[in-house]
Amino acid sequence: MGSLHTWGHFVTFLVTGVLLCWNAGGVLSWLRRCLAGVAIAAVLEGFEVAVYHSTFEWRDLRTDCLGVVLGAMAAVGAARVVSAIAKRCAKRPSLSIAGNEPVSVRGRIGGKTHTRK
Repeated sequence: MGSLHTWGHFVTFLVTGVLLCWNAGGVLSWLRRCLAGVAIAAVLEGFEVAVYHSTFEWRDLRTDCLGVVLGAMAAVGAARVVSAIAKRCAKRPSLSIAGNEPVSVRGRIGGKTHTRK
């Protein structure tokens, strides 16, 4: 078991944390989903003990938990950034030409049709 083993655990549970918490609503939902990720990690480590007859690897469980929590934090942070961008875009005024005449997709400006040459 080298560094790739540890990184494999970390990346796997980082992705798990992102997938579990991407659409978490509030703090309680976020905590429940993180606990679910930790439970998944613990169960998988337990299966390794049962199947391979090895000792329970607390270091792997710690790495898995760190991955879940950091993945969840990344998902919540990304969701907040996306939400802030959407709100900012919604506040922008519509594109207009002189005289505050909005431009439509069909190329009409102030009731006159303009065509490309």
